[in-house]
Order: sequence, then C-alpha cells, then structure tokens
Amino acid sequence: MNNDVILEIKDLKKVFKDGLAVPLEVLKGINLTVKKGEFISLMGESGSGKSTLLYQIGFLDSPTEGTVLINGQDVNKLNDKEQSKIRRETIGFVFQFYNLIPNLSVEDNILLPVIMSGKKKKDYEEKLESLLKTVGLLDKRKMLPKQLSGGQQQRVAIARAVIMEPDLILADEPTGNLDSVSTNEIMRLFKKLNRDRNITIIQVTHSKAVAEFGDKIIYLKDGQIDNGEEEKTTPVVEEVPAFEVVEEKPVMIDENIDNKAGEEIDEEITLRVLIGNILDLKKSLNKIDIFKMKDMLDKFYNLLNNI
Repeated sequence: MNNDVILEIKDLKKVFKDGLAVPLEVLKGINLTVKKGEFISLMGESGSGKSTLLYQIGFLDSPTEGTVLINGQDVNKLNDKEQSKIRRETIGFVFQFYNLIPNLSVEDNILLPVIMSGKKKKDYEEKLESLLKTVGLLDKRKMLPKQLSGGQQQRVAIARAVIMEPDLILADEPTGNLDSVSTNEIMRLFKKLNRDRNITIIQVTHSKAVAEFGDKIIYLKDGQIDNGEEEKTTPVVEEVPAFEVVEEKPVMIDENIDNKAGEEIDEEITLRVLIGNILDLKKSLNKIDIFKMKDMLDKFYNLLNNI
C-alpha cells in the first residue's frame, strides 16, 4: 500500500438482515482511496449510505463483504482490544450530537481519550493548553457543557477528537445542530486543523456550503459512489483567524478536585462517565434504527468483557 494513502476501501458491502423480511443492502461494493492530509466531504440523499460508510471506516460496524484498510491494516481482522486502541489513538470522531459528559468540565471532556487509554493527564497538559487556545475555549476550561453554546460544545468535541493526535477525523453531520454563524466557525476550525496539523478529515454532510470546505466532494447514490458526480472544490478559507474571547461572569468551581491524587481523580472521572452515559442512554436509544440495535449492543457487551 502507498505510504501516502491513509484509507483504502475495497468492494465494501453492507446488508442488514436482522428483523427484516427482505434484506436491506445499504452499501453495494464501495471502492475508495483517501490520501493523508485530504479533506473529503461525503454527500448524498438520505438513505444513500453516507453515514453507514462512515461507520464502516471507523469500524463501529462490521461489513458484510469487503475490506477497510487504515494505514495498510485490515481493521476488521483485529480483535476488540486492538480495534479500540486504534479508535482511541488513530481516529477522532465528531458527531452531530456532541456526546459530551454533562457532569464533566470542558477540560475533562477533552481529556477523556487520554484517561481511557490509561495515559497520565499531566503528560498532556501542554497539548491541552494548546488545543484550548486553538478552539478558543481557554477561558472556559472549567465550565460544564450546559454552560456553553452549541457551537462551543462542538468545539469541545473536536478538541476531544484531536487530543490524541489522530491521523484521521471522521465527522458525521458535525454542523447539523448549529446555526449558520456557528457552522461557519466549526468548519473554519476543521479547515485549520486539516491545514496546520495535516489531519485527514472525512465528513458526512447534507449541506453543499459545508461540503465545499473540503478538498473534494464525493457523492453517494443508492449505496454506491456516483463517480460522475465527484468534484474538486476551491479553497473556502485562506486564513483562519483566532476565535474571539468573550468576557463572562466567573463560574464557581470545586477547586479541591484538582488536589486529589491522580488515581482518585481518574476513578471519579470514570464513575462520572458511566453515570453520564447511563443518564443519556434513554435519550439515545430512540435515535437508533432498530436493525442497528443488535450490532451496537453486541459491541457494547464485548467492550465490557474487555475492560
């Protein structure tokens, strides 16, 4: 495999069968090559297979047929622990719903991948500081998600995706819940990360304006890449200015939490993560297609067994 290629997809098919009278073929032999440092936008009508393809790239789901190679490695031949390591350290995920833990501060949400990888938070202090400056949230590092706007919460999610210095960011409708001002802000941030850090980005979007922030737009139709519709884009942003810092009233923070021993604070954060995920589970379930439910629950069960 060419060293300049980060992703190669070969004859990828996905068919959903469980609970369906007639199998649903969502992906029909996808072939795609993405070079390192590219910014790719996937577009297509609802049901065209965009998000399913993105989940296959992030191996959040298994293909029916075909292969997904990331940095030359067939990810679907790895065991759960090996896949989890790559997801934490090689791929960053950004979704339409920010998926922040509501009772963790901005900085602790950003540091979640570090904690889950068993690494020491203190080794990431400089990276955290740099990222907070990049996303314009240095003055909000101790705030909770509920104290932030939608655009600010998405910036936290992007910083969390970048903290482990991934090679690839996968973004599924990252501006779907944002107004036009916040959308432009988020896309300029993606462009800056792509340009300054050479992070490969693959995003799914319904918006042509958002898609044009990428280097190339790839259209999906009926589970296949519409080669006749692929197009290159012209640069939307030449310079990305720093985010404006708005003065806000100070928020009362429990200062004692930073004085705890490292193991104690990591245990507390892990417990908060579990509690937050349980509280959000009910809200999340009604957004999941029923034929995807079994696969997701199976993966969750396997994850618990490997903790």
